[in-house]
Amino acid sequence: MNKHTSTITVTVATLIATGAAAAADDQAVSEQGAEQLQEIVVTGSNIPTAVGAAATPVTVIGQHEIEESGINSNMLELLRKSVPAIAGRSNAGNSNANNVNQNTAGGSRVQIRNLDTLVLVNGRRLASSGINAVGGKDFVDVNRIPAAAIQRLEVLTDGASAIYGADAVGGVVNIILKSDFQGIEAGTRYGSADEGYKERSAYVTAGAGRPGARFTATASWSKTDPLFQSQRPFSSDYIGKLTSFPGVANGALLNPSLQSPSQTNPTGANAVAGSMADLVANGTYIAANNPSIAPGISSQFNAAPYQTLLLQQDQRAFVSNGSAELLGPKLVVFGDYMYSKTQSFNQTFQAKNNLTTVTVPTGAPFNPVMNAFPGVVFGDLANPLQTYNEAHANRFVLGFRGEITGDWNWESAFTYDDNELTQRLANVVYLLNLPRAIAGGYDSSGNPVAGGNYSRVITGLSESSSTFVIQPALDPFARSGFNPASLANLYGTERITTASKLTSLDLKFVGTLFDLPAGEVGVAIGGAFRRESISGRADENGFNSGPTAQRWGGGSYFDPFSASRTVGAGFLEVRVPLASASHPLPGAHALDVSVAGRKEHYSDAGDSTVPKVSLRWQPLDEQATFRFSYSRSYNAPTLYNLFGPDSITVSSPTVLATQLGDPRFTGAIYNIDNGSNPNLKASRAQSHSFGMVLAPQAIKGLTITADYVNVSETGFQGSAGDVLNSVDRLGPASPYVNQVAFNNFPGQPGAVAVTVPGQLTSYLLGGGDPRKLYTKGYFINLSGIHVKSMDFSVVYDIAPKDWGKFGFSTTGTYITSYKFQAAPNQSAYEYAGYATNGGQGVQGTLPKYHLYSTADWNFNPWEVTIANTFIPSVKDIGPGGLLFYSSPKSVERRVASYTTWDLQLSYSLAIGHTESNLRFTAGVNNVTNRMPPLAPQAFPDNNADTSTYSPSGRLMFASVTAKF
Repeated sequence: MNKHTSTITVTVATLIATGAAAAADDQAVSEQGAEQLQEIVVTGSNIPTAVGAAATPVTVIGQHEIEESGINSNMLELLRKSVPAIAGRSNAGNSNANNVNQNTAGGSRVQIRNLDTLVLVNGRRLASSGINAVGGKDFVDVNRIPAAAIQRLEVLTDGASAIYGADAVGGVVNIILKSDFQGIEAGTRYGSADEGYKERSAYVTAGAGRPGARFTATASWSKTDPLFQSQRPFSSDYIGKLTSFPGVANGALLNPSLQSPSQTNPTGANAVAGSMADLVANGTYIAANNPSIAPGISSQFNAAPYQTLLLQQDQRAFVSNGSAELLGPKLVVFGDYMYSKTQSFNQTFQAKNNLTTVTVPTGAPFNPVMNAFPGVVFGDLANPLQTYNEAHANRFVLGFRGEITGDWNWESAFTYDDNELTQRLANVVYLLNLPRAIAGGYDSSGNPVAGGNYSRVITGLSESSSTFVIQPALDPFARSGFNPASLANLYGTERITTASKLTSLDLKFVGTLFDLPAGEVGVAIGGAFRRESISGRADENGFNSGPTAQRWGGGSYFDPFSASRTVGAGFLEVRVPLASASHPLPGAHALDVSVAGRKEHYSDAGDSTVPKVSLRWQPLDEQATFRFSYSRSYNAPTLYNLFGPDSITVSSPTVLATQLGDPRFTGAIYNIDNGSNPNLKASRAQSHSFGMVLAPQAIKGLTITADYVNVSETGFQGSAGDVLNSVDRLGPASPYVNQVAFNNFPGQPGAVAVTVPGQLTSYLLGGGDPRKLYTKGYFINLSGIHVKSMDFSVVYDIAPKDWGKFGFSTTGTYITSYKFQAAPNQSAYEYAGYATNGGQGVQGTLPKYHLYSTADWNFNPWEVTIANTFIPSVKDIGPGGLLFYSSPKSVERRVASYTTWDLQLSYSLAIGHTESNLRFTAGVNNVTNRMPPLAPQAFPDNNADTSTYSPSGRLMFASVTAKF
């Protein structure tokens, strides 16, 4: 492992040995001065602390580790690969290409142990993604910060609300920017995998400085291609998932030799068939129970060519920061500015997005029967739902700091951060024109004619237009090959705009209260004030209510929404050394205690006061360090969950089968109305951690760490995940019975309540239309999560004479238990060692353990790195929890273990007699082209968990960097 230039960079081995993170960028100095540095700022503490004095577990990913990973265009993938504790379904990013359960609009969300995790840049907050304003996930998009601008990543795997406030239940990811760079560095990278998948990136970093002032800036660009399900073997046959697709009508399948019934049947006014039975008898349609299409209609359609596995992403960013002394160290001004533009694309072809079931009226030009024809599935395979996201983010920090006395200093900063997102849903259907397009009844001149082959539709995809046009009538029975003219004025693009903003002002004082024999008693005290706001709006056809509401078929429905709140905070932290090398005690070479507390007041969610106590103990000498912490944390409810408008949508085609535990309902969709809850409370958590760091002098360069973490969170915020299961089992006795109805949403005119157990299943098996099933959901404080896990690492660095430097490391996480309790009346079910997508849809794949190992040989000018990722076998239990354990139809299925190998070779070439150099790198990620193991019960959308296991396969890449 090597040290790197520009700022203080302590090697991973050293940092793990000491248990400390590196300094925040405002405290960075050049490497030449690192050996003399006595104090650094540690992530997870406000008090400057000696390198070996931290009592909290921190993992540091430096520039060298970023290079070793072979990933530089996807921050989430880098973190998930390098820090095995980052696991679970909530870590969604570019793999979130067809999953509406984790809507991130192309952004990347990171969570440690699948728990709420706070993301910071240089120790300060960022605005959340704007997608939360329209019901998406509430998260900070880590991919808006380019890897080229990062000096290091510090990951605190311990609860930290007492230091930073809300959201730090699972821990903190603190991104430290490059800040003391001298000269110019430029680089480019190109990667390629099977089926034409490509990754490209380029960057330029420049910096300059003089005594008392410095400035660093980075401009970067990266792009990844979309990857379709059909391009990977584990998802290329997306068959058996959908019972509704073009060619299906009233439960029967159009003969595969036909594109439309009109090819072999008189239609419209000339129709002679009396019913579907006649069409089945003459061979136009095949009945669902016909053995020729066993095991059913769903086996006749493959959606894989139309759906993406990985998003296409294009990211551009500019990052700059600097500082200057105004009155020497007495007064220093500092700041940073970041801008990013992130574009992404994904495509789906699902029943809820691309298909509309219609009733074709009697006499319509393409109706093959003499009566109205219900249950006709219309959709154009050439017009799948395409989502285009474009996010613009700006961040500006301006601050001052200075020395008050030799023992006291202060710092204050103003932060403004925004995230504005535009989402375009292309190929949604303008529902008011669809029946007009089907009905016909006109001639080519626009004259009404019974059975006429032309239709009269409105232009502009808006009823505010008074202009109608005549176009060829639409054949909704067709499988494909539509007349393009008949599709005019039918497909459009829904436009959604959102914004999230954060402004904050913080102030802190750090100093020494007094001296004890073992050292100084350090203290930090301060406060912060911030304002958070979000807003979201669809175009008029996407409103949930009002005269123009719900006119996009396959779109998203919600009313305009905006909300804001203010948060005020005060904090105090004290560190007391009880023993030290200069003043040891019996059994304590070093012993210190840190106590922190923070009180926050939310204008909408009340007050929260949380403590943290940490202890660091070296019983004999620096070879063995033990640490302990106890903390309380919390997660405040989001503005959307508190005050957001209702959002009406339809389920994905796998939810009903999952909820009722019956695969026969796969492909059926029902109606969902999700709403907010102004009485929602913050969730509360308490954490215990115990750790040790061993650095035996007898084996120089060896460091062993282990940290046990126990987190219990109560009042978890979400919507009940088993509403239909509970109502079907218990009937009126279910606590959710008032959230389910037939014919309309509960409480609305015409709604019919559930009155007996088993009524939902009986209705559906009896031929009932699932589209007449309606559920009402809202956010509540559920019961909780209890996680027990062990993080560990072994690092060994040696430098044998004349053989260069060798570095070996293994880092891993062992999850002893991950129990989730969805409601007080349910059991707490175990998810460690399982692959699920149930409960609240956040468990995902949680292997019992996860290892990442590297071996590095640096023999100037050559460097070789081999890396290995290992994830053991897990069990696929589908939805998990009550939905699995109460259903005898569900079975455990083994998900194979997963091993990948990465190989990288670098060569550095000096330019002249200066420090300038060129570095050439070539490598292969996933040398054996290992595909994700199958878990079709838990992940029917892709047949595998593409968040945990990369679907890109073998990726060969090459890069070059130049430093001047």
